[in-house]
Amino acid sequence: MGSGARIGKRAGQVVLIGSLVWLCASATMQIIREAYFSPAPARTSEQCRAELSSLRARLADASLAASTVTDQGELAAVHAFRDALGGSAGRDFDLAIGALIDGCPEPESRVARALGRLRATHEAMVRLDAHEGAPARLAHQKALAALGVANATNPSATHAP
Repeated sequence: MGSGARIGKRAGQVVLIGSLVWLCASATMQIIREAYFSPAPARTSEQCRAELSSLRARLADASLAASTVTDQGELAAVHAFRDALGGSAGRDFDLAIGALIDGCPEPESRVARALGRLRATHEAMVRLDAHEGAPARLAHQKALAALGVANATNPSATHAP
């Protein structure tokens, strides 16, 4: 192979590697610019409070929805909880909280952070209730049935003495 062919081969390699580096660098810079340097939409305090109130209501509804399926297992309870929050695995709720933290005045931003922590706590309690509480309730109901006592959680259910 002559020196001209080697130079051509090297030039081709430099062009290929240079274009790949440029592609990676430009995509990375675009992601960094959008993630860290784009301004969050400014919201008024009243808008933030209204959205916080609706998110708190969704969290309460999700906790109630999960409590109806805890006897079906931990995964079913968590799935019901996240579905009630909305979106894929409850991520719409998390994105809304993040937007409130970034776009609201400081007092409302602190409340949004606390609501995000409360969401995590609720999910942990759903897991705990499904894992430990539901089996204990079921064992208690079976013990009551064996004694012939009416089910305390379902007074309309009666058992023969």
